[in-house]
Amino acid sequence: MQQVAADPRSISLRQRWSFMRLPHSGYTSRAYHPASGGYSISRRTWT
Repeated sequence: MQQVAADPRSISLRQRWSFMRLPHSGYTSRAYHPASGGYSISRRTWT
């Protein structure tokens, strides 16, 4: 971090929490498909 941070003792982090209702009893999940899934979004600012 010393090479990229303005102050190597400081770093900014952001965290997001999502709370979702659990599925009802008797729920059956769909079969796995490789094209499905999640995509993360991340940002880096090196200025």
